[in-house]
Amino acid sequence: MNIMKYFGGSNFWWHAFRMAGKLNNPKMAARLLALSLEHLVKRKGTEGTCRVLLLSKAGFREDALSSIGNDDRFEISSLDVVRNKAFKAIATNFLPPEIDDCNYQSDEPGYIEAKNRYRDFLRSFWSQFQKIVGIDAVLTANFSYYAERELSGVLDEMETPFIVLHKENLKSPGRVEFYKKLYRERRGPFLGRKIFVYNEIEKAVQIDAGIVTPERVIVTGMPRLDRIHEG
Repeated sequence: MNIMKYFGGSNFWWHAFRMAGKLNNPKMAARLLALSLEHLVKRKGTEGTCRVLLLSKAGFREDALSSIGNDDRFEISSLDVVRNKAFKAIATNFLPPEIDDCNYQSDEPGYIEAKNRYRDFLRSFWSQFQKIVGIDAVLTANFSYYAERELSGVLDEMETPFIVLHKENLKSPGRVEFYKKLYRERRGPFLGRKIFVYNEIEKAVQIDAGIVTPERVIVTGMPRLDRIHEG
């Protein structure tokens, strides 16, 4: 029997992860995540391989595979966060509905308490998940995805690099000031290890907004375009 088809495909994962959060059962969430991963690149018998988890969506996945997919130093697993909204499902049990990608920064005590409870869950969840899978680094597509913000902080605490391949970088001069204000006042500081961006414009916006220090943001270009140029 195809369990995903039987339980409604991606809806199965949503309800399963939401239940794990509702029951405050990080071990259940860790097992579900391990079951739902797609293993994109395996390096059998290679010692010292870095095991990378992609929190994956279109564009970002291609950037990541173009960057490290052919590098023998990396094994790559993927969680399709469009089809399987694992962290959003868990977060519904902890974060108020007013919190989203563009409304995360707040000094409101209720918001802070909710984020702390979510972080406590994720801390235990990641510890359990590492026992099952063992991941050396996590990559995502934008620093501001609300359900991943506390995860980035937890991974930083636990010395697992949380790295952003920031795929939204097209900003006209008129939008630069808007995004500085948005980043500074609504999204808040990045809690992970590094941010890779396509261009100097996005790097300057993030630094000027105070969401990341200069040494933690690096211009890489758009990796997935390399294939087109090679062709």
